[in-house]
Amino acid sequence: MNHLARNACSILLASLTYCGAAAAAEVAIDIEVVTAPGVAITAPQEWAARLGKLGLDRVQIRSARGEEKPATKMNDAGTRVEVLAVLTKGDVLVLPQRKFRVSQLGELREYFETLPEQITEEGIVRGPFRLTEQEFYTVMADMAKPLASFTKGITSHEMLAHCAKKFGLRIEWTASAYPLLQSGKPIVVELNGFASGTALAIALRRDGLTLRPKHVPGGLQLVIEPYKRGKEVWPVGWKVDKTPRQLAPKLYESLSIEIEGYTLATALNALAPRLTVPVVMDEWILDELNIDPAKVPVKLPAKKRFFKSALDGLFSQARLACELRIDDAGMPFLWGTQYGPDSRPAQ
Repeated sequence: MNHLARNACSILLASLTYCGAAAAAEVAIDIEVVTAPGVAITAPQEWAARLGKLGLDRVQIRSARGEEKPATKMNDAGTRVEVLAVLTKGDVLVLPQRKFRVSQLGELREYFETLPEQITEEGIVRGPFRLTEQEFYTVMADMAKPLASFTKGITSHEMLAHCAKKFGLRIEWTASAYPLLQSGKPIVVELNGFASGTALAIALRRDGLTLRPKHVPGGLQLVIEPYKRGKEVWPVGWKVDKTPRQLAPKLYESLSIEIEGYTLATALNALAPRLTVPVVMDEWILDELNIDPAKVPVKLPAKKRFFKSALDGLFSQARLACELRIDDAGMPFLWGTQYGPDSRPAQ
């Protein structure tokens, strides 16, 4: 093996092939390791043995020829990846975008397992949920469909059944989500006229559930899961794509408003004839924080103000915020919630 390090002889180790998650077929990985000046005499033999246990198709170690740099190359058929790595005098194996020490063999195995997918993904721009632009449009084609069904008094499970008949994407739910669907309470707000995706996000959130698109073999599907903080899920509406005044001009008209002896719920009912956009309360947050709009007294002194400013003042007295959002079809609505780790403003 010392002779190998000095004279660029090859070590070939046949083993298994890797299959990248995004690859259509098995992808064999060949690695050629070049040793930089100053590498310990025993290092090539030791690294050959380590790499041989990682399931690579072929391992070759030789001396460096000039200033060679780590690189990867996949053949046109996408069935084989050639890797050039550099072994430095610090006993560090340098690969494209990563460096590994002897203590990181587990991470090195993971690197090779995902390498074909990483190469395939190069140059592909992905946005929310790791969707390409075309995939996002495919999902939005379903989500933007009008719900066209009355929701008050039905469950989110029944709403899902209605949407499943109209959607091109399949809707699935995890085993842990099913009990929550089965025990879901009747929906208390009318969502007829909302875009289906936004309506589903509102109804499912009330039951502690979320919705998200997911890559599966052969395409995409929509998955219902229990809420988990920090996980990317389909939002309850989106940040407005115009100025709020352009989107809902009536909310920014100046009015003389005085409110006394009302609760938040009764105040909203009294103002409903002037509201030009729906108001939807975040029922999940209300339950979590034990806030009942029917029991929270609110008041506003007589004053000329924007309608939206008056609403903000009322919601703040219930420790809530009132944000203007748009649904998946671009319809504006007001979302009453409390911002925090479990209810971020729409992006």
